[in-house]
Amino acid sequence: MPGTSEASGSFASGLHGIVLSFPVALFTTALAADAAYLGSAEIQWSNFASWSIAGALVFGGLALLWGLVDWLRFLAGRAARGAWPMSWCSPRCSRSASSMPSTMRATAGVRSA
Repeated sequence: MPGTSEASGSFASGLHGIVLSFPVALFTTALAADAAYLGSAEIQWSNFASWSIAGALVFGGLALLWGLVDWLRFLAGRAARGAWPMSWCSPRCSRSASSMPSTMRATAGVRSA
């Protein structure tokens, strides 16, 4: 698929998806713990929500850092090959029209060979 990184489908890409799911689950857990604290006024729920938020921020930071490194590696690989990140968008680029997504071909008025 054009426009995807070389690491798509690899083990590292799968781990990034797993790390990215932790903040969603932990923020949801913190919301549920806050609702439980609202109903019971037991301090344990407040502590649990605080730790859940802290964990979500840590995992979110790790996922952000991982994504940023992957994106910079992708751009460096594209620059080493002499291609700009969005060069396939232009119908007049050096690549063939078949490497463009079909929606881009239709909008650019390029016919597939």
